[in-house]
Amino acid sequence: MEWEGDEDPGTATFGAVEDANGTIVGVATVLRESAPFEPVVAGLSGETGVESVTWRLRGMATRADLRSRGIGSNVLEAVVEHVAAEGGLLLWCNARVSAIGFYERAGFRTWGDEFVVTSIGPHVVMWRRVDPERVK
Repeated sequence: MEWEGDEDPGTATFGAVEDANGTIVGVATVLRESAPFEPVVAGLSGETGVESVTWRLRGMATRADLRSRGIGSNVLEAVVEHVAAEGGLLLWCNARVSAIGFYERAGFRTWGDEFVVTSIGPHVVMWRRVDPERVK
C-alpha cells in the first residue's frame, strides 16, 4: 500500500516477519506530519519548530491471529526509536477504539472525541512524547 508522504525524508516503514516463511505479520509507517491538535496539549510550544518534531504513526497493524504476542509492541518500539533518532518529540496517530489499551500501555494518551473512519470503524486521536535521549 502506498500513502501520501511515503517518499518524504525520514518517512519509514517497519515490519515484523514470520521466520517460518517470511510473511509480514506486523507493520507500521511513520512520517513527519502536524498533529490535529495544538502542540501545547503535549507540552510543546510553537517556538520549538513543532512541525519538524511532530510525527504521525499510520498503518499500524498486526495479523489478527498473532495479536497479544508482543509483535505490535516491537514494531511500535522501532517506530519510537526512529522518531527519536530523527529528533522527533511528539508521536500521534488515529487509533482504532479497540486498540486504545495497546497504545495506552505504550505511553499514549487520547485527545478529542471519537470519530468514525469509513469502512474501518471508530477511532480516536492518541499521542505521546518521545524522549530524544532514548536513541541507542
